[in-house]
Amino acid sequence: MPTRPRLRPLHSFESPGAHLCGLAWDGTHLWYSDGDTHSLYQLDARTGRILTTLPCPEVRTGLSYDGQHLWQVAGHPKRIRVIEPHDGQVKNDYADKQICAVRPEDL
Repeated sequence: MPTRPRLRPLHSFESPGAHLCGLAWDGTHLWYSDGDTHSLYQLDARTGRILTTLPCPEVRTGLSYDGQHLWQVAGHPKRIRVIEPHDGQVKNDYADKQICAVRPEDL
């Protein structure tokens, strides 16, 4: 059986919260969503420094980035929020009781 290459972290740092709900990469920064703080954080990928904090009430699981917007599962029942990363404005909100994962092209 061939040996798989081992993944090693390049950098590590403390997370901004205690309840990780999602991670996304926007090509430059790491985005972290947290269920305890109900926030989305834009992080410097090398240092972990918080660059932006956006409120996201009832953040749940699953964070993604489509090249323009953040997509976060939030709410009770679960909804998909399309969020402007520069100011946190909700651009769209999709209801779906069966959400597990989402690809923007499927909506």
